[in-house]
Amino acid sequence: MNRLIVLALVLLAGFGGTAWAGPAPDSLVVVDGFSPNGDGINDTFVVTYDGPEPITLEVYNRWGSLVFGSENYRSDWDGTSGQGRGLGGSGLPAGTYYFVVRAGRERKKGHLTLLR
Repeated sequence: MNRLIVLALVLLAGFGGTAWAGPAPDSLVVVDGFSPNGDGINDTFVVTYDGPEPITLEVYNRWGSLVFGSENYRSDWDGTSGQGRGLGGSGLPAGTYYFVVRAGRERKKGHLTLLR
């Protein structure tokens, strides 16, 4: 993935300057776990993106089967299988799942932990 380098130069009134160079901050942020147990805290899988394009989310179980998918994800998945694509409707068991998130030109993939 290409990363932009941000270079900021701040001149301090006659005292020289300060420069910083580093990777651009991510505009697509994915949490790595959630606990949909109805307590109102971390009950949904949160993905944030500061661009105008919709977020696409796919979640797979350890056997590689799609258990959740959405083409316009709004951080509302509560650990129910098939929610969004008609794949079922039951609560998934606690465990580790694999995700793929796309938004605009950005893409992230990795593992998430679902706790009950």
